[in-house]
Amino acid sequence: RIENDQVLNCAQSALTLSANNSDYSENTVFNWVTDNGNIISNAAAREIEVNAPGFYTLLVTDTITGCSDATFTIVNEAARPVANLATPTVLTCNQTSTTISGASSIVNANSMIEWARNGEVIDNSNVLFLTVNTTGTYSMTITDTLNQCVATTEMEVISHEAPAVTIAKIDQDACGKGEGRIALNVTTNTAYEIKWNNGE
Repeated sequence: RIENDQVLNCAQSALTLSANNSDYSENTVFNWVTDNGNIISNAAAREIEVNAPGFYTLLVTDTITGCSDATFTIVNEAARPVANLATPTVLTCNQTSTTISGASSIVNANSMIEWARNGEVIDNSNVLFLTVNTTGTYSMTITDTLNQCVATTEMEVISHEAPAVTIAKIDQDACGKGEGRIALNVTTNTAYEIKWNNGE
């Protein structure tokens, strides 16, 4: 039979499958095969190294008697976390904070979550929902503390800032009719509407 039926994970990217638990004579030859895995060592040895999940079969043959036997094992792969973020609401003068949601991420009891803004880690951020009031690039990293698999993703929080208005030009009434013209410069990153007020 095959020893060491193991699970691949992010801390162990390769593992050994061994036939050493069985009694074989010096006339025994070994042949490991797989249809959906990957053997990275000598497939004719008692032990092989593999680095992919799959179905592995060992055929042993006695070259003197011609007798042969086969056995198999399945190598599984540990579940990996998945990090997903929903697009947050844009910050505005009326919407001064927004929540970034990682609700669609895949986590388990061994998951640890860490958020960062512009590369700076946010303390005490082991949560799936992060409420922020500052623009920037926010990243969420999920680490499975058992198998060391890591998933990360990021999202940009943007704002529509208040427009900057300056008076570009004032044309005064030269004819005494109480009329004139004012030109404005408006700087903004969103659509805007101008409403005039004469102070009354």
